[in-house]
Amino acid sequence: MSGDWLIEVLSEIEESNHSLDFTSLFERLIDVYGLRTVAYLGTGISTDRPDEPYFITTYTDEWVAHYKSQGYVEVDPVIQLGMRRILPIDWKDFAPLNGEVRNLFVEAAAFGLGRQGLSIPVHGRHGDRALFSITSDVSDQEWSDARRRFMRDFQVLAINIHAMALRLHGGWDNKTNLSPVSENAYAG
Repeated sequence: MSGDWLIEVLSEIEESNHSLDFTSLFERLIDVYGLRTVAYLGTGISTDRPDEPYFITTYTDEWVAHYKSQGYVEVDPVIQLGMRRILPIDWKDFAPLNGEVRNLFVEAAAFGLGRQGLSIPVHGRHGDRALFSITSDVSDQEWSDARRRFMRDFQVLAINIHAMALRLHGGWDNKTNLSPVSENAYAG
């Protein structure tokens, strides 16, 4: 895979001022990286409705409905830990699983989410947060290799997808929201 693809996608995201078909973008990511699913969950995106999560995914509607009906958001370690962390989370780090968390992952696999998972947290300046998650069905060794080879791509994509969600659905200025230091930080 060429770095040209990533540059092309980032340019497309940056140039999309009023709309971006996230589902189409996610389907392209699945094809290019050999993934099973892609999901983005953002909170604090809209200044009008800061408590309303913004969720885009290639998960099946059946899985999303089941997840909600079971109240899995309350026990999902990806959500519970991911919204507080800065570093990416490989879902294999949750092993050994027990109780409701085990049920969550067993049922997720039954609904076709993939046996490997990675979530990348994004934190903005105004309390906005996001998780960009990908799953795959490859072997442990292939997953380890792919993570090492593409982690930078996934992190850059996570930040840029979050910036696009802010630009399209939020009231925040994404340039000041995601930059680590504003231009006037040291102005006297």
